[in-house]
Amino acid sequence: MQTRAVAPFLAGLLAGCSVNPASLDVADTYFQLGGAVDVLFVVDDSNSMGETQAALAANAGLLFVGLTAEGVDWQIGVVTTDMDDPARRGRLVAPILTPADANPAASFAATVQVGTEGSQLERGLASAWSAITPPLTTHDNAGFIRPSARLTVVVVSDEDDCSDEGQLPTFQPSDCVSFPDRLVPASTYAARLRGLKDDPNAVAVHAVVETGTTAEFEGCGGNNNGSRYIELARGLGGLVREICGDPAALYDDLVEQLAGRRDAFPLSRTPDPLSISVTMAENVAPPEAGDPPPGALTGQSILEDLTHENGWSYDAASNSVRIWGSVVPPLGSAVQIRYSVATGG
Repeated sequence: MQTRAVAPFLAGLLAGCSVNPASLDVADTYFQLGGAVDVLFVVDDSNSMGETQAALAANAGLLFVGLTAEGVDWQIGVVTTDMDDPARRGRLVAPILTPADANPAASFAATVQVGTEGSQLERGLASAWSAITPPLTTHDNAGFIRPSARLTVVVVSDEDDCSDEGQLPTFQPSDCVSFPDRLVPASTYAARLRGLKDDPNAVAVHAVVETGTTAEFEGCGGNNNGSRYIELARGLGGLVREICGDPAALYDDLVEQLAGRRDAFPLSRTPDPLSISVTMAENVAPPEAGDPPPGALTGQSILEDLTHENGWSYDAASNSVRIWGSVVPPLGSAVQIRYSVATGG
């Protein structure tokens, strides 16, 4: 039996994993607890982003109406994708925004319009990492990261990430495409982010980017697919949304996530997809730290739904189960995903 320790003070999506070595049967259990959340918006400040920034600002009221209605204990910071300007490089562009602000929507609308004169090498992941780690968290960004709060990063960019941490040869935008092997892998950022919290599922990344035209997305007509942001978001159970989409719908989806009602659940092992079963039970408390994960849940069985309307589906690319529609687990509930480990998983 392997047990993932669960820290009870964490407010967010908490998970426990139990494994039966004899049969390689796994039960991953997640708790939707809500609570405090620190939200970092990483906004592209290159010269093509004016319209997108204006749309985010114009609809900002919807975000804060939703957060207030849900009773979320939030604080918000904004950084840019510019790692060339010494005044930016992960530094918050304005003071931390909290519910104590007299007009948070107006403050956010002003802050999120970060300008369009930033570097053409958009290093959003490097900027986010700088913003939430020392030395900035002990100086310029002090107070932004609360130890017991969940962490959510929302990236808004019309270019893919080019975080290289000094490895590109000439630091020209074309190098991002020419030398992909010199960029820090998205999986490295995923591991770093998970390591920030006692419970790795207390961290989420959402990508508002150009997705390209796929079976899942229509795309915005551009060819600047934000594949690295998409990979990170899916790997951490976050949203992927089109940058050209409706900002009102985006904020509506974000409010649900920030409140704690996540709908994507990264699995601890690689499953045989045919063996997956999903159960949701309400009013189930997480175990105390050091206790074993819960046994089999008794509750509502959620059915597989490949139409993505009202049920669950498995995404092999991110090794996660996504729950859709009216059966998305509410706050105070637990979700248990049981499966057999695939060969080599």
